[in-house]
Amino acid sequence: MEKKVKCWEIMNCGKTQCPAYGVNLHCWLVENTICIEDKLTYKEKLQKRCFNCQVLIEEVKMSKQIRDTNLQPLDIRDYALDGLSSRLSFINEHLEDEIAKLLLLNKINMLLGSKHNLDERLYGVLTAVTAGYGLGFNRAMLFLVDEEQKVLEPKLAIAPVNQEAAHRIWTEVENKYRSLEELLMASPKQLIMDPRVEAVIKKLKIPVTRESGVLALTVIEGRPLNIINALNDPRVNQKCREKLGTTAFASAPLWGREKVIGVIAVDNAFNNRPITDEDIAMLAAFAGHAGFMIEQSKLQAKLGEQLVQLQEMQELLLESERLAAWGKMAGVLAHEIRNSLVPIGGFAQRLHRSFSEEDKRKEEVAIIVKEVKQLEMILNNLLRSGQLPPPELQVSNINKIMKETLLFMDNEFQQKRIKTITALSPGLPDVMVDDCQMQQVLFNLFQNSMRAMENGGELRIGTTNNDQFVQIELTDTGVGISKDIMKKIFDPFFTTNQQGFGVGLTVVKQIITAHNGTIDVKSEPNVGTTFSIRLPILGVISET
Repeated sequence: MEKKVKCWEIMNCGKTQCPAYGVNLHCWLVENTICIEDKLTYKEKLQKRCFNCQVLIEEVKMSKQIRDTNLQPLDIRDYALDGLSSRLSFINEHLEDEIAKLLLLNKINMLLGSKHNLDERLYGVLTAVTAGYGLGFNRAMLFLVDEEQKVLEPKLAIAPVNQEAAHRIWTEVENKYRSLEELLMASPKQLIMDPRVEAVIKKLKIPVTRESGVLALTVIEGRPLNIINALNDPRVNQKCREKLGTTAFASAPLWGREKVIGVIAVDNAFNNRPITDEDIAMLAAFAGHAGFMIEQSKLQAKLGEQLVQLQEMQELLLESERLAAWGKMAGVLAHEIRNSLVPIGGFAQRLHRSFSEEDKRKEEVAIIVKEVKQLEMILNNLLRSGQLPPPELQVSNINKIMKETLLFMDNEFQQKRIKTITALSPGLPDVMVDDCQMQQVLFNLFQNSMRAMENGGELRIGTTNNDQFVQIELTDTGVGISKDIMKKIFDPFFTTNQQGFGVGLTVVKQIITAHNGTIDVKSEPNVGTTFSIRLPILGVISET
């Protein structure tokens, strides 16, 4: 029902803050109007105020085209009730429309939630934005924030090169896929952007600054923007607008859990349908949830990469430990064999010299001498290769190495029911170490603690700045070590583990010694064991 009378004119009211001021609604249908100061129910408002109000009386007179003398109270009441009925019908239709939009958003979000791959989700998001039975925009582009470079990078666009291409593509798609569910699950390749458009889109790297235009502003301000006249809007980057070939567009932020991670840009370049406030609200609501799903996919992809890296690192560490152990064993064995071989070689040479040239036995002994020399050479090579390589020192932080080692050991700790409690000193000074060898040290010590806590337990891990040294302390609640065994734990091949070779702690001590550090152990049977490592702080190593 159109408004016939403007209440603020009839009443000569200048209260612009009143909800009935300047709107195309009957003031008697508007709640909390300023002209009624008392808190009345809607029924009381009509009976006590509105039925006697000159505004409503004038409106009824204009509507029925009757004189004052012929106007009856029932005429006023019936007119008001008719208006109320029309208003309720309008509200009901509006609510039904809003419910339909919410159901559509829920359906899209559920369908996108079934996809986990980042590229599939990006494609699904833009498909939902441009599909006729989705949000229905003509074109859509998705940008993600590159946190390192602080720029918006284009990731995907559904942007046909012209109106004819758009009509052809969407006709094919909608004839094949009868519902939004079918379309999003199939992700048809017809919607992938035209190579000519892609060549333009891929070059758009937009710095996230206020001077860079609307898309950057959308990230900075975290709110949607509707650009009705892109040609004259000072916020628009005109170079970017020209490349995209648009005169009106909108953008909405992709919100992650804590910050904006990207932007969706849309326009109706082909049908030129204006983008309404309702369109913006729908786009913003969808973009908010889409951003969360995109962030989730990015985190899952990053986690997958880190897991692969950790598995590779763990395999390398295990291999490094095995090689070091076998190398040490080979070195010790080679040393013992060579000790026995030296007198054999010496005796063979004396025996060889004692025979005359004519004696056939001289030739036979010569073979022994030759083979002994060959064997000594093999043993010498074995001794050299069996040694731990010298550390490749570089500036490192023990806390960082500790966290990385704990990360890939976490699964084993959980399986063994071992609770780790870390107290890593912040601001720990740097040290000069070989990262790989230090990880091997920590790995061996963690393995040693796990074997001491077969039924689970607690492992306390701490780092401190101890004057000129960085100190590492590992304390377990295992079975402990007796005094007799304590004297031998760093000896090669000494072990209480039936499946071990007794080289782990030997390698640990060798590595720490090679780093100009020290390692000490304190233990109490049935209470636990503490290993303490001290490494010189960067700049102190030359003095130690």
